[in-house]
Amino acid sequence: MLQLLQRQPAIPPSQPAEPQRVGLQSCVFSAQGSVLREETFHPIQQPQAEYSEIEKRVLQRVILDPEDNPDANGPLIQTMYVQPMPDQFRMPILDLYDGSTDQDDHLGTYVTKMRLLNYNNVVLCRTFSTTLKGATRLWYDTLRPGTIRSFRQLTQSFLSHVASLSITRCTVPSLFHIKQQPDESLRAFMARFNTTYISIPGINKDVALAAVLYGVQPG
Repeated sequence: MLQLLQRQPAIPPSQPAEPQRVGLQSCVFSAQGSVLREETFHPIQQPQAEYSEIEKRVLQRVILDPEDNPDANGPLIQTMYVQPMPDQFRMPILDLYDGSTDQDDHLGTYVTKMRLLNYNNVVLCRTFSTTLKGATRLWYDTLRPGTIRSFRQLTQSFLSHVASLSITRCTVPSLFHIKQQPDESLRAFMARFNTTYISIPGINKDVALAAVLYGVQPG
């Protein structure tokens, strides 16, 4: 059996424009040369992309996906994360703040340097956490997602937290009073625990580990 493939005639230009499919006609001949049957088949076509490349770029800037946007679950409202950062953004040099020094001085220095670069409140909100470390950074990371709507609200929450650190004297026994609540995730519990842990100078790591195991909910 011999098989011959030939292309079908193209659709004349005068016909209405319709999606064209390139077909192949298959003629099957017998050993004597007579045509036994004719078949037409079409190659498998790739589905058309749902969005163009430009549309995809627009959607990436508007739609927040927690897997693709690590800030999507941050404490700021989502509209702040959608707004693009200024062109050629550069962060001024600042000492990282852990709550052990004057909070007003740190906040004032931060605001002054950012205002000199003409950055607005959205930029101030989004970059403030990069100036924190230790207990203050842990505080920021445990803020409820989507609850901060302005830089004023953020600074008020920050100052209240630092004030509570200054009046709370933490000791080793304090760690054993930190217990995971029934509805509290392990991550949230560890954030609370670390806030106290790093505020105790010279604490033994084995003691801290024992306190963690003591405070975690069984199972």
